[in-house]
Amino acid sequence: MRKFAFVLLFTAAVTSVQMPASHKSKSDAEKIESALQAGPKFVTQNATVIDYPTSPDGEFRVLRAGTNGWTCLPGYAGAVIATRDLDLERSEIVTLSWWKNEAAIKAFAGDDISRSRYYPEDDRYLLTHPEFVQHYESTDPCGEHGRKI
Repeated sequence: MRKFAFVLLFTAAVTSVQMPASHKSKSDAEKIESALQAGPKFVTQNATVIDYPTSPDGEFRVLRAGTNGWTCLPGYAGAVIATRDLDLERSEIVTLSWWKNEAAIKAFAGDDISRSRYYPEDDRYLLTHPEFVQHYESTDPCGEHGRKI
């Protein structure tokens, strides 16, 4: 089985495109609306929408059940995955993900957004587990004619 060296980079969306994070809690309807902006309609139309855990050890909460196998999260604006073979048995994967603001990243990763977040199943595929991620500000990944993030 081929294993992967994995580099995870979370990127914050450009601040000139985003609205300032509100300190008031959003309704489930507002969270669903935000989550459905994360992808094209053919993906989001029948996707399950989940909300982040309220504690580090908590469970994701289903806001809307779906039927197409896709899952959407509020504040997540999409990702790009790049791969390259290192040799015959190893590949490197770089994930660039876009988030609406730092609050959305914290909802996913916890208060210390500089630390990597891994899942138990990651051990099946990853050769390395970097302790930290890098954050950048970027332009809109979809360009001026793409969807608004």
